[in-house]
Amino acid sequence: MKSRILLAAALTFGSTGLSLLTGTPAAQAQQACNWYPSTSGHATWGDATMDGPYNSYNLYTGNASTCDRTGYTVAEGAAVKVICHEKNNAGNEWAYIQNGAGHRGWVSRSNISSWWPTVSNC
Repeated sequence: MKSRILLAAALTFGSTGLSLLTGTPAAQAQQACNWYPSTSGHATWGDATMDGPYNSYNLYTGNASTCDRTGYTVAEGAAVKVICHEKNNAGNEWAYIQNGAGHRGWVSRSNISSWWPTVSNC
């Protein structure tokens, strides 16, 4: 029993250590609710507009529609700043944005026009 616990602990530590050595953030490529990426690490933000099939878009607390809504929305055609983007574990691309009022949150990539300049992953 003790050896199984020690082996599990060693495997957990080993995989965590590997992530630290390779620089892979644990939150990337997952559906991560209550995830607000730091804006200080993203020197360049992309300019875009909300460009999807709806009149308004909810901002979410993470990169999936299963996450909570922030309580803020962005209207169709509104200018936004794209801070960073990320695929969740379902393979869907999401963007962390800031609207004109300064509110931040996540929206599906399919609801945003192309942005310029290019921004990094979260």
